[in-house]
Amino acid sequence: MTALEGLSAGQRALLDRRLAKARISTSGVEVIPRLPHTVTPPMSFAQQRLWFLHQYDPEDPSYNIPVAFWLHGDVDLPALSAALGDLAATHDVLHTCYPSENGEPQPVRSPEMSPPLRQVDVASDIDLEALVAEDVRHPFDLAAELPIRATVYRRTAGQFLFLLELHHIAADGWSLSVLLDELGKRYDARRAGSAPPVAETTLRYGDVAAWQAQRLSGPRLERELGWWKNRLADLPPGLALPTDRPRPSVATTSGDRFDHVLQADLAELVRTGAGQEGCTPFMVCLAGLGIALGRICGTEVLAVGVPVAGRLTPELERVVGCFVNTLAMRVDVSGDPTGVDLLARVRGMTLDAYDHQELPFEKLVEHLAPQRDLSTSAVFQVMLNMHNQPLLDLRMTGVRTRWMDIGTATTKFDLHLAVVDTGGTMTVTFTYNSDLFEPPTVQRLAGAFEQVLTGLCADPTRPVSAIPLLTGSEREQLTNGRNDTAAAYPRGGTVHGLFEEQAARVPQAIAVTSGGQDCSYADLNDRANRLARRLIEAGIGPDSVVALFLEPSVEWVVAMLAALKAGAAYLPIDARYPTTRVEAMLADAGAAVVLTSAGLGYDRPAYNGTVPGLAVEALEVTQGSREHPATNPGVALPPTALAYLLFTSGSSGRPKAVAVQHDNLLNYLYGVRERAGLEPGWSYAQVSTLAADLGNTNVFGALTSGGRLHLLSYEQATDPDVLAGYFGRHRIDVMKLVPSHFEVLLGAAEPHEVVPHRRLILAGEPCRPELVRRASRLRPDTVVHNHYGPTEATVSMLGCDARPESGDAIPLGRPFGNVRCYVLDAVLEPMPDGMPGELYIGGAGVARGYHDRPGLTAERFLPDPYAGEPGSRMHRTGDRVRWRADGMLEFLGRVDAQLKIRGYRVEPGEIEAVLADQPEVAQGAVRGWGDGPDVRLAAYLVLQAGHAPEIVATIRDRLRAALPDHLVPSAFVELESLPLTGNGKVDRQALPAPTANAGSREYAEPGTDLEIELAGVFAEVLEVERVGLDDNFFDLGGESFKAVRAARRISQPVRVVEMFTRPTVRELAAHLETPPDKVGDADQLLHRLTPARSKVDVSLVCIPYGGGSAISYQHLADAIPEDTALWAAQLPGHDTSRADEAPAPLREVARRCADEVLRDIPGEVIVYGHCLGGALAVEVARLVEAAGGNVGGVVLAGTFPAARLPGRLFGALHRFFPADRWTSTRAYR
Repeated sequence: MTALEGLSAGQRALLDRRLAKARISTSGVEVIPRLPHTVTPPMSFAQQRLWFLHQYDPEDPSYNIPVAFWLHGDVDLPALSAALGDLAATHDVLHTCYPSENGEPQPVRSPEMSPPLRQVDVASDIDLEALVAEDVRHPFDLAAELPIRATVYRRTAGQFLFLLELHHIAADGWSLSVLLDELGKRYDARRAGSAPPVAETTLRYGDVAAWQAQRLSGPRLERELGWWKNRLADLPPGLALPTDRPRPSVATTSGDRFDHVLQADLAELVRTGAGQEGCTPFMVCLAGLGIALGRICGTEVLAVGVPVAGRLTPELERVVGCFVNTLAMRVDVSGDPTGVDLLARVRGMTLDAYDHQELPFEKLVEHLAPQRDLSTSAVFQVMLNMHNQPLLDLRMTGVRTRWMDIGTATTKFDLHLAVVDTGGTMTVTFTYNSDLFEPPTVQRLAGAFEQVLTGLCADPTRPVSAIPLLTGSEREQLTNGRNDTAAAYPRGGTVHGLFEEQAARVPQAIAVTSGGQDCSYADLNDRANRLARRLIEAGIGPDSVVALFLEPSVEWVVAMLAALKAGAAYLPIDARYPTTRVEAMLADAGAAVVLTSAGLGYDRPAYNGTVPGLAVEALEVTQGSREHPATNPGVALPPTALAYLLFTSGSSGRPKAVAVQHDNLLNYLYGVRERAGLEPGWSYAQVSTLAADLGNTNVFGALTSGGRLHLLSYEQATDPDVLAGYFGRHRIDVMKLVPSHFEVLLGAAEPHEVVPHRRLILAGEPCRPELVRRASRLRPDTVVHNHYGPTEATVSMLGCDARPESGDAIPLGRPFGNVRCYVLDAVLEPMPDGMPGELYIGGAGVARGYHDRPGLTAERFLPDPYAGEPGSRMHRTGDRVRWRADGMLEFLGRVDAQLKIRGYRVEPGEIEAVLADQPEVAQGAVRGWGDGPDVRLAAYLVLQAGHAPEIVATIRDRLRAALPDHLVPSAFVELESLPLTGNGKVDRQALPAPTANAGSREYAEPGTDLEIELAGVFAEVLEVERVGLDDNFFDLGGESFKAVRAARRISQPVRVVEMFTRPTVRELAAHLETPPDKVGDADQLLHRLTPARSKVDVSLVCIPYGGGSAISYQHLADAIPEDTALWAAQLPGHDTSRADEAPAPLREVARRCADEVLRDIPGEVIVYGHCLGGALAVEVARLVEAAGGNVGGVVLAGTFPAARLPGRLFGALHRFFPADRWTSTRAYR
């Protein structure tokens, strides 16, 4: 049987097609004319690019082509040197240098120049291979040096190592074979004293370059470019390879190699499978690589670079030069094709690409004009090459030669696979960028490539998604071995049950400290029990939802525990949220009642008709009342009862409430105790919002262990020096918060004070190693932890000790007890170690789902296929992670558009939905800029016709009124149109970076020294390029934390409140530049927080609580009607930016405030006092009224008109004789 008779039908069809194309190409390519010797030929397209790359980095050796041979025997070195000269003289490309003139290359031929043969004697104790490896990294000087050089290393009299090096501008791999063949023959001739036997080639490389330039122009060039542009449309800008280190801003060429052998049985399977499907082994390897990279990099379409010889006619076979071309092969695995279908796609695409291989890759890159990115190669980052020719050979009469594998330890791409098939095994050489990859990662990539090839060839009829990346044992280890987390935590019970145990164990221990109040476990339990019984009496019970619209306070804890004791779930709401958002949350949650405080404004007209609100102080009853005894209600609840609802951002524009059960929270509390080593009786500081579950570690960590919970106000928690002072007076053992918040707190004058004594737990956003190291330096005995977990998995479910000595990214940690973690691809198959995938969480922490959102719950809470227990579920987090070799998980980013800002989850879609509701907006998009804690939001608007750009400021104000602070973009960019991808979707990656004054007024240059200083401080704190005179600090991304930082960095004393009242450089500079004897408000106590208004009917004068700041009323100022002004008092001695300012007596402060009201404040005046500010408010109103001022009323909230003396004795007396009810109805009406 002949060889042709043994071909399959597919192979015969492929051969017929190739022969037909060969006939067409041979007959269709015109004869290449030869240039006269007097004409200097042009540089080819490939040479032009190589010359440019050399100018860009003259020290880069990655385009050196080395080849080395051991020579054993009597080597005639003069003959070898003469043979090298013959080579250079014969091939014009080898005796051409490339100097430049006016920035352009000017090739100069120098036939008389001969490459010297360098001779080096090497002692036996020298590592010769290391010496050669170093020499081959020496760059060529293309301007003055021939692109060929050679060295002979003499080890002994009969043992040499011959090194030949060429620059890629003059040769390619094919040329190397030609030159070695000629070199051996010329050496033999020179040694024999005869003429060189090799005839001069008909064509020179310069002839081909001139022909190429003429041929690839005009319509032919446009046709070729059009075909390739169409074929490569919609490719991702770069392949997200699983690098071990961050990609440098400018790509490096440091390389290393790893050989992976495909055993003979698999190699034969590849060859057989190729034949059955009418393919070549190369096509099978390309398809397998596409499957593996697509799964690992999370893409369905990718480009792989493939080199082709580029010698289109037989007469070019002996021409030396750089002919090799690169084809960007598009591999499309979309639609989950079968292996058979994918091989057909790859076969057709490959053959079509070969039909268009004439277009130089350099021309394609030039015309595609991909987004300039110096950190990676253009169009593709991975190359695949396959060849079956024998190793390079050098034959010299009388000399035994042996090829030595040598490279430049460089690479031009992230990853280059070279498959060598010599008929038995196949060897895949992985050359990789060693600045990006560690060897184990490349080895795992090689393993995945082998597994895919095995699966593809063993059963090509199955979908490619079913082809595994792992062996069976690897799969078992990743799904079950890593999740051997079973922990014998107590089963059953409730969270408040754990608290009740502590109340019985340590009744007199302080449970909560907040706002100057200390509340013992016994008192807290009694108050919560009485309130719970009132709720039960009102019909609240299991499946009810009780909303908490309260500031951090003892009352908040009382209300939370009362809701749980009544059998209900609690819903915490940040009282600073906009009214519309609060109403939406209450409606979605189906809240039965809102527990609030009289001073928080839930009884405002805006809330009429919504859920009824009850003031906690009005519900609390006398201790010992027979009607509502203080004993535990004892409502029977299963462990699966609902404990709380927490709202997170929603991509559809509607926030979603996560429903967490008691058993979920209990498992977390046991798990975090174990992982962080938390002990009973420790004190915890709660410094973040209670409307997110981050703080549950502090709240329940304290209350379920007999510890002490310090609940701090927003103003205390955001002012570094105030918090440091508080921590200095109160020992804090544990604090959990987001890293960006902690970084702000470290700005305190005494930063060690803000570091807790035992455990600092960072969570909610990526944690920088330097932050951990700094905390450890400030308080070495404190153990710093990094924790991770979405609300849907109950607070946190991964954690680790964040070792400060580590210079790498801090991992998320290992799973807590009874928690399962999977890193899966798009079809829920596990990913190998080091390979990115989406994190799915199973086990006891998985929440019930999204409240009253069955469709969304089904989408994000899926059956767990690996747990082995009926009914097990897992949550799809949307976070992109990978397993490290040590069993830790590492965070890589998001698989969707979700962001983390100051610890909050932010779905751009929610903001885009609000933008879409604005009548002036035709189209809108939102994306984040920056990394880690520095992420900020930018909104992009296409306005409806007829609307001027000035409307953007109004749109910004509407978003402020409708969304919480963390959802309001810091920049608004007006565009004529939104950039779109090829399939019509918004191309978020193409949205331009916002400028510093995006969406604000026209830029005005700061002029004075002070203006320049302020603009610089603003820009530094806000991390923007520039800030103009009229740019608003808060419009550019400022918030309370950043206002504190800015005030600290200004050379002159600045009150934090002045950052709010004078938020532009112009306003603040004018205020600071006014001489003290001229300024009317140098010591002013009342600050206007509303904009200047032409007509004011009513002015609110607000006095903060003890230790509070005027800025605590900013949210109220933003919400009041336009005919109302708000002035807030900044009391002397309460501004940490003015450390030299002492407190003043109440009567003096009241007199100064009254004078300012009478002098500056228009309209009817209503004075409001909160908590300890109540006494001052009454006195201010009395003085203004006595002086004839128009006082409309006094409003007090959270005040304490009758003080309670401290101590157990007076506590006991008060329980039997509650004298404060004789002077106030605060707690009883």
